[in-house]
Amino acid sequence: MRRRRAVELPKLQGTVADVAGQLQFMNDRVVQYYPEVLTEHGVGHLRRVAAASLVRVPNCLNAVIRLADAKLGLEAHTIVRTIIELAITLCWVGLDEKRAQAIWDKSVNDFAKGIGRARNQAPVPKEIEEWVAELRATHSGSKRPSFEKMAEEALDIDVLPGRRMAKTLYDFLYDPLSAASHGDLRFARLVLYGADAGFVPSALDHAAGATDFLLIAAAAQLGFRDELGKFLAARSQQKTSA
Repeated sequence: MRRRRAVELPKLQGTVADVAGQLQFMNDRVVQYYPEVLTEHGVGHLRRVAAASLVRVPNCLNAVIRLADAKLGLEAHTIVRTIIELAITLCWVGLDEKRAQAIWDKSVNDFAKGIGRARNQAPVPKEIEEWVAELRATHSGSKRPSFEKMAEEALDIDVLPGRRMAKTLYDFLYDPLSAASHGDLRFARLVLYGADAGFVPSALDHAAGATDFLLIAAAAQLGFRDELGKFLAARSQQKTSA
């Protein structure tokens, strides 16, 4: 029996041109798959979770490009962390509808908790209360693990090397990008000296790499692996001939 060749992962490297190319490809996929986000809440969540990530990423890539152009590398890192989290989430979900349900349940929980805190400060409009009740009715009681656990528990399957991708993203990128997002005081001096511009190349690298990983996961979940393969091959050929 012929052994299937393992999926070859792209490197965590990129340029403005790479990110711009991803942005165009991603926008085309959003046009194709955004209706999945609008399906009824009671329907399975696997395709919804994947499509929702596609919808989020174009604005993130746009922001990274603009921040890189303004030499605001540290701020670009905070945006890249969003892409990292979306990618790790899709890797953990894989093709498992129960895990996709856990992502939906986490979203419902977070929204309900936020409304609960707001209620301590001011009355919540009736239509919002009714919406929260409607969403809670779709909750299955499942729990989404931490990002560290998701990276550990993601599975490698033929069409999606989820654990390899999630562990690469988490082990290499999650902590440094979290430090930037949480206002780590170590970066204050860099900002004062204008040295945060030095983060621009790594922001572009990480944005491009994480987006490739997210696309590999979403392609398996939504069914555009052939289109993605052609896109990645064409980009590789362009770089080789450049």
